[in-house]
Amino acid sequence: MFEGQMRQGAAAAKRKTVDIERGLFLVRYASSDDTRHPPTVRISFEERSGPDTALIIHPDARDAILSEPGTALAVRAASPAKLLVEVMPTGMDGSTAATVKVEALNPGAMPETTIAADGHLDAGPLAGGAIRLRAHVAGIGDVIAAINEWVAGPSAPSRIEGLAIDWPDMPAGLDLRYAVRSRNADATRLAPIGSFVGT
Repeated sequence: MFEGQMRQGAAAAKRKTVDIERGLFLVRYASSDDTRHPPTVRISFEERSGPDTALIIHPDARDAILSEPGTALAVRAASPAKLLVEVMPTGMDGSTAATVKVEALNPGAMPETTIAADGHLDAGPLAGGAIRLRAHVAGIGDVIAAINEWVAGPSAPSRIEGLAIDWPDMPAGLDLRYAVRSRNADATRLAPIGSFVGT
């Protein structure tokens, strides 16, 4: 894990190059000294980095810019690359004091998936910190799904009455919370990882 702190108060942008290996990484804007007008963080690759690199941003985002602490993006590199982290002040005398963390996400092995005799999906033991979803499906009961697996549908559509997310090796310092909302009801309260939310 790389953790960089850029702590100079001048108005000019501050740049740092981070060497990354082949893999998948989370780039997280952890904190800023200026809580009212935090600087923005732009992430890019140096031009020498190969074409087999990608920045994975939110579908609504246009650029790889982290606007405030708590925002993040993912980086995929098929070979070693150089990541450029640029901290830019938001005003004339704005701060460039920011803490940005680059954390490797280990792939782990995908859990083996089987259908039990009673028809319930059994994703088996979690391996390598894989994320899995536990859902309570109307008329079926509890169903466990690994990444890229359906809980209910399209071949067997059913009402999902609640869910929980399990991530045994979630990176330290990451605070994942979730809620559910049904068509005719308000959203539930945000719940921490591992908690069941629903009806």
